[in-house]
Amino acid sequence: MLTAAQAYRVAVRWKFHTRSGKFYGHFYGFHPNDGRPVSEEHRRQCLTYLDIACIPAANFDIDRGIDCNHQLGIRQIGGFPWNLCIGTRNLRQLYQLRRFLMVASLYAGH
Repeated sequence: MLTAAQAYRVAVRWKFHTRSGKFYGHFYGFHPNDGRPVSEEHRRQCLTYLDIACIPAANFDIDRGIDCNHQLGIRQIGGFPWNLCIGTRNLRQLYQLRRFLMVASLYAGH
């Protein structure tokens, strides 16, 4: 399980506009170095954002890496394309963040 500080570090890397141009600012709502949601509504918004924007983006990078691997015929052990490695790491971190957000206590403002 991520700590609140680790969750914050993952979340701040995913503050972006989606490909549709619609902005999701839910990951801007965290307090510095604390990835706990500030309300139940914020928790819901963050989980939705993960599901509709962040996780699909990481999956896209993985798919691109698999396609690149297939097209280039890369067969060496450990010779994974950059997109595949980064996408896999990102997807793992996003699912860790999702689990954290589901059970984290609300930010108490201490």
